[in-house]
Amino acid sequence: MVRRRQSANLEGGPAYQARREEIIAAAGRVFLEKGYQATTLKDIAAAIGMDRASLYYYFKSKQALFRAATGAAVARNVKAAEWVARGRGTPAEKIARIVAKLFESYTETDYPYMFIFLQEDVNRITDDPDDPWAREVTALTRRYERAITGIIQRGAERGDFVLTGPPHVLTKAIIGMANWAHRWYRPEGKLTAAEIARVFAETLLLGLIPRAQLPKGSFRA
Repeated sequence: MVRRRQSANLEGGPAYQARREEIIAAAGRVFLEKGYQATTLKDIAAAIGMDRASLYYYFKSKQALFRAATGAAVARNVKAAEWVARGRGTPAEKIARIVAKLFESYTETDYPYMFIFLQEDVNRITDDPDDPWAREVTALTRRYERAITGIIQRGAERGDFVLTGPPHVLTKAIIGMANWAHRWYRPEGKLTAAEIARVFAETLLLGLIPRAQLPKGSFRA
């Protein structure tokens, strides 16, 4: 079995890579429908019409398949956020752009892989706290948060933003609001991903109530 898997890996040609991508796509559909814990390699093999033994030539475990399906999507989102943070535009424009790119990732470029990543407790994908993949995910998460926090801080320095709390808390609020969309967003819904991203961004940036209309001492214990 090991020799056969090594042989398949050594081929590494277009046909092998194409088949590997087909398996990742099938795994994405099954993980989305059944969840990581309930999914088996047999389920994924059946979804693509191959036997489980053949599946081992491409991926040695369900865990490896999950990582392959989600890892590239997460990394792309981090790079996109860092690119926006370094680029041109006002802090408000950058926040709106990051939210839009995240929703685009959910619904187009990385669907359903970002949904899968967000619906699972990543800590349950591995039991090893020193697992290199777990450390990589943590590092990517921190990079994403730093990119957004930097934009918020820059906006405050310019006088564009009036912060209601520490920048890192606002960062988590932005990410949390966007990430929760995987629980309710449906591609067939009335609003497009771009329209939802606009609503989120404008609510974040403009708020719901003009500051002058807020009652004195609002929201303070």
